[in-house]
Amino acid sequence: MMRRMRYEKIDAIFNQFHVSHYRSQVEQILDLESLYAQLANREFLTVTETLKQRLRDGATADDIKIHAFALIREAAWRVLGMRPFPVQILGGLVLHDGGVAEMKTGEGKTLVAIMPAFVNALSGQGVFIVTVNDYLAKRDAEQMGQVFAFAGLSTGLVVSGMSTAARKAAYQCDITYGTSSEFGFDYLRDHIAADLDDQVQPRRHYAIIDEADSILIDEARTPLIISGEATRDAGEYERADRFIKSLDAADYDKDEKDKVITLTETGIAKAEAFFHVDNLAAAENAALVHDIEKALYANGMMDNGVDYIIQDGKVVIVDQYTGRVMPSRQFSDGLHQAIEAKEGVAIRSEAKTLATITLQNYFRHFDKIAGMTGTAQTVAEEFRSVYHMDVIAIPTNVPIQRVDRPDQIYTTEAGKLRAVTAHVKACLEKGQPVLIGTASVSASEKLSAALCRAGIAHQVLNAKHLAEEAAIVAQAGQRGAVTISTNMAGRGTDIKLGPGVRAAGGLCVIGTERHESARVDNQLRGRAGRQGDPGESQFYLSLEDNLLKIYGGPKAEKLMAKYADYPEDEPIVGAAAARAVKAAQDFLEAKNADQRKQVLQYDDIISRQRDLIYRERQTVMESADLSDQIAAMAGDAADAIIGACVTDGRKIDTQQFIRTLSAYNIPIPQRELVQIRDIDTLRAALMQQFASLHAAHVEEFGAAIANNMERLVLLRQVDAAWVDHLTLTAQLRQGIGLRAYGQNDPIVEYSRESADLFDEMNRRIVLETIKELANLTNY
Repeated sequence: MMRRMRYEKIDAIFNQFHVSHYRSQVEQILDLESLYAQLANREFLTVTETLKQRLRDGATADDIKIHAFALIREAAWRVLGMRPFPVQILGGLVLHDGGVAEMKTGEGKTLVAIMPAFVNALSGQGVFIVTVNDYLAKRDAEQMGQVFAFAGLSTGLVVSGMSTAARKAAYQCDITYGTSSEFGFDYLRDHIAADLDDQVQPRRHYAIIDEADSILIDEARTPLIISGEATRDAGEYERADRFIKSLDAADYDKDEKDKVITLTETGIAKAEAFFHVDNLAAAENAALVHDIEKALYANGMMDNGVDYIIQDGKVVIVDQYTGRVMPSRQFSDGLHQAIEAKEGVAIRSEAKTLATITLQNYFRHFDKIAGMTGTAQTVAEEFRSVYHMDVIAIPTNVPIQRVDRPDQIYTTEAGKLRAVTAHVKACLEKGQPVLIGTASVSASEKLSAALCRAGIAHQVLNAKHLAEEAAIVAQAGQRGAVTISTNMAGRGTDIKLGPGVRAAGGLCVIGTERHESARVDNQLRGRAGRQGDPGESQFYLSLEDNLLKIYGGPKAEKLMAKYADYPEDEPIVGAAAARAVKAAQDFLEAKNADQRKQVLQYDDIISRQRDLIYRERQTVMESADLSDQIAAMAGDAADAIIGACVTDGRKIDTQQFIRTLSAYNIPIPQRELVQIRDIDTLRAALMQQFASLHAAHVEEFGAAIANNMERLVLLRQVDAAWVDHLTLTAQLRQGIGLRAYGQNDPIVEYSRESADLFDEMNRRIVLETIKELANLTNY
């Protein structure tokens, strides 16, 4: 009877969804349930070792996955009292194949991940499970780590603030939990380390990424950056800020849609008078122009409570997609310091980029990645084109009962807030809990004030209250609870309904404006109706919302004119307003997708250079003897020196040769060399001189110390040159868009010019390394 019911459910799953090729695999795993249920606890370790041996004998992960899934499924039941449902097995199989499993909120993605993680960790190459914050990483590592330990595998955790030794130990485990930023920053730190012992992340085999659309799509526009301090006088930022605050509206042009703000002619004239310069556009004023531009952007485009908050006297970035603060990051290129000047807080040193990578290119370094999220279908093409990952929609274990009501759109924000307040009161009268989503910290605080005036008790969860996040979310489903939250993506804590709430209608989700992406709206809706619970969702919008005001275009303008005298407290009737909202959201989603594509195109160019320099750097780190590499560099240095001294007739310009040697301060006998007129003979003589210097170091210090000396010198030159290269390419990119006005493709131009800069960087590394080694006489 149970078997028949099970297969009736499987029939329903595979008849409804286009995943029939997984059907037999799910059935095979379910059929093994009775076999593994008979195992004694100690026998799990034996089966795990058997599976590992099969891999060592030549089997693939696909060959063993059916038994591995069945084994860890039973282990979860023994340890946690949870046995993955058929739909969860299906999700696990999609993850194992390197796809994106779209699973609704409350469907148990944390449990889903343990099955493909277990299979892929049996090879000993390591598996990363990527979460959106340290809290979830710690929670999942502790809970699911018990299951992995029961089956004989180790679990590690990487979170902020850990020591190098602790990180290294975590990465040595079979499965490692952590956040995308911690994994990415460790990758960068490893590639600026001066010693192999300081490197912690040895492999990038397989990663399962929770909230994959948030991490791989939304956060793709912001690269990870490791910075060092660049010396600047704080007074320069403060002076630029004072100037910007002295301007009138006519002194600058502001385009909210394209996020561009520039000085007008009157603004430029005022700048020249304020800073006592004759021509602001002159080359010698480039640094001043940069400071003015950043101060203008900070004051005109960056909003406290939306883009950042002030916390403990510091400017802290707010992630626009998750609503979380990012205390370890700074806005780049002086913008952070410009905001600090604007807000009157202590100005920290401007960051100089030491290493950088986008999450897109970081995760492309893995042999295989997989993702899971509740909202991926709308960006399925981007997953496919950027990451070569197919999005598969996984059915819910129980049919969704949530009622999604059509948007109510009001003419003013005040009218909208009164409607939201009335809806909340109606829910409270029934004992129905309410979760209200807002798009920013400032919006959540404005709504909180409105509810306070109405005498409605509530909790607020935004970037200022993240310490209480899990507790607030966990209580959001209790009878009569009212919770205001910024973006709910990746909160990770289920909202379970309290006693009597199902009868009251379940959780009511209210959205107070549409986000930049419909996926974020769907994530908010998805907090209600988990595992077949009742629930409802309703969005309240206004014609004054930023989405319509900034991105609505002519349709929104016509609406605002048409409803100028419409009653504030009545929702607009008809579909025109809803169409305008959708058009604005579609426009913004397309704009953001283009921006992500452009970020990737530029970063792909730097990524190829980064991979080359990091690969060479790692070779230097691992080499026991650098003699051959240094000799090759000496040959390149000799060619560069001679190349600077050869005339058109392939003659040696003696005076230029002497000047070149002096410029590089290379201590070799010029008197002998200047007598040589043949290029090949001169090259051989230079090589002999370089070899003699190396031999002298070996004789004086011994081979081991001399090799270590060469390694340190070379690494220092590589790192210094790469940092300068990142600065130059960043400057190049800032102005490259203007090439489009000359009918030139900015990407092509950037690729060509950055390649020239990369070649020049390599020449500098060679010459500076040889110069430093030649002049090194002691430590």
